[in-house]
Amino acid sequence: MKFTVTTKDSKEAERLAKADDMAYFIWELVHNGHRQFKDTDYDYEKVWNVIHSLLDEHNINIDELVNN
Repeated sequence: MKFTVTTKDSKEAERLAKADDMAYFIWELVHNGHRQFKDTDYDYEKVWNVIHSLLDEHNINIDELVNN
């Protein structure tokens, strides 16, 4: 697949160039981020609920974007 974007906005070009990296970061956060907190005394469930709510609010289904 070839994807070409023409823009005069350097920030837009930078965002588009980093979109793949951001998708992989979000996938890693959603699927593995909780593991480093599993042995702590703090209940991070509220944090994960906010993360998932924000993904829903922005219509981001990370599993559709990242095929692992």
